[in-house]
Amino acid sequence: MACEVQYGGKITDNLDRELFNAYGDDYIKEGIFGNEHTFIEIIQEGSGTATKERFKYKIPANPNNEISKYREYIDIVPPVDNPEVFGLHPNADLTFRLKESLEMINTLTETRPKDTGGGGGVSKDEMV
Repeated sequence: MACEVQYGGKITDNLDRELFNAYGDDYIKEGIFGNEHTFIEIIQEGSGTATKERFKYKIPANPNNEISKYREYIDIVPPVDNPEVFGLHPNADLTFRLKESLEMINTLTETRPKDTGGGGGVSKDEMV
């Protein structure tokens, strides 16, 4: 009901609808609040120079609903999500970073000072 009725009406592409329903089947079900359900387990860079750690994306077990338990878990969640969390290939991150870098370079190029045609002063190449 959540996927088809509440959000499905806002999705216009059939492939997006199928993907959204697949996520709904995995994320909205009984047992997600239990200890055994893990949404995904990834290998991430550790705090050491060459260490790798496993991290499980899950809803932490908290029988007494203590807010401090949820906050402790939030503090250890990686600050940048790995593309694998969303079912994407690891190269998706490379593509995203490349796109962001090109957009930044284009913005810098567009906002640099224009040549006013006046004499004396610093040329555009010297300023850059």
